[in-house]
Amino acid sequence: MTVTCRSWSNADEGITEGRSLPSHHDGVNARVDRLERVVDRINDDVTTIKISIAKIETRMESVPTKTWVMAGAIAVLVTILSAFAWIAQQYLAPILAALGTR
Repeated sequence: MTVTCRSWSNADEGITEGRSLPSHHDGVNARVDRLERVVDRINDDVTTIKISIAKIETRMESVPTKTWVMAGAIAVLVTILSAFAWIAQQYLAPILAALGTR
């Protein structure tokens, strides 16, 4: 790719102090204005996305993680199994003892 450097002096453009840009720059100005509007819309969209991400982060702080859910489930299962073991000890031991004495 070849890049040609061009001087941007007033003499090259035919611009003198106090005069406006030549008419061929009107198309450039229109395109720059359009680009500025597009960039403004993109900025608005980025702001909306940032707000949405902040809301999601706030919600995620209160959502339990898989580790906490698994730890809770294991704690509940251990409690239930312990209760069944206690019931078996309290009721089955006397029954088995009575059956063994015959």
